[in-house]
Amino acid sequence: YLKMNIDIVKLEKTDIYLLDKFKTEEWPEADREHYGDYNLDFSKNFYTLVAKNKDDDTVLAYISFFTELGVAQIDLLIVGQKFRRNGLAKKLINEVENLVKSLGVHKVRLETGMDWKAKSLYEKLGYNTRAILPNYYANRDFVLMDKEI
Repeated sequence: YLKMNIDIVKLEKTDIYLLDKFKTEEWPEADREHYGDYNLDFSKNFYTLVAKNKDDDTVLAYISFFTELGVAQIDLLIVGQKFRRNGLAKKLINEVENLVKSLGVHKVRLETGMDWKAKSLYEKLGYNTRAILPNYYANRDFVLMDKEI
């Protein structure tokens, strides 16, 4: 234990090099401690898939997600109100699952509202509730769901 004069401050953009230096020095050992001597790729890869009308390129729906360490997380899924109940959400989710499986992902996770219509769709597609998140985003109840692929 070192006796130091310590100050907790908000990192400014001009000082980002200090954090980069710290991370370069400290993360490799922390990774070995947690994951062993595996050569893991810790980068996040972000994707967006769009469902669009072939005739006029109108966007009908989209889904965005990222992959990290063998897990994909769906961040956003929205289908235009005029195009709902036509299977677009299911097509987008299936496309995500096929894409991430080809990338070596073993699990897809997401968060959704406890009482949202989307929750039943995810259940029909094989997603399981792993945790209830009470009083979460905007003080509403959410669930954490995932699926092995």
